[in-house]
Amino acid sequence: MNRAVINFIFILISLTIFPLMSAFSEEKFDAGSPVAFLPSDIYNFESVPEGVLVTHDFIIENKGTAPLQILSVQPGCGCTTASYTKEILPGGSGKISLSFDTAGYGGISVNKKTLVKTTDPNNSSFRLTITGNVETFAQINPNSAILKGSAGDQNIFKDRQRH
Repeated sequence: MNRAVINFIFILISLTIFPLMSAFSEEKFDAGSPVAFLPSDIYNFESVPEGVLVTHDFIIENKGTAPLQILSVQPGCGCTTASYTKEILPGGSGKISLSFDTAGYGGISVNKKTLVKTTDPNNSSFRLTITGNVETFAQINPNSAILKGSAGDQNIFKDRQRH
């Protein structure tokens, strides 16, 4: 009889504990995960003169059921800087602002990429692209000149006027 009672208690405990453990497990699974969504990952700017700062805000949405963390935003070179929303709640949106300094890029068609890392398990990293044409601000021919004299020296101009 003792053995039957012990077996009954064991069965009763098993039927009570295992469903509770399963419920906790499902609840943890149902907590969900973040889902990063970008309406666009490319910004094509119109031609700008060299020296202009091109800035664009990329919108990022969280279509998941858990907060989305933006872990890092790494521009490909020093000519681009970034600022961004660190956390986006479920159903919310944030932005990643990129600024590209066009100085030194005159006459070039640029394609600047930035690496973004997030907590989205299915899209943990992706790239944003800024692309467009940078016009030359000024063209000097010849591309070098030799200047002589001292600042404020008026004699240089007088000598040229005599010749």
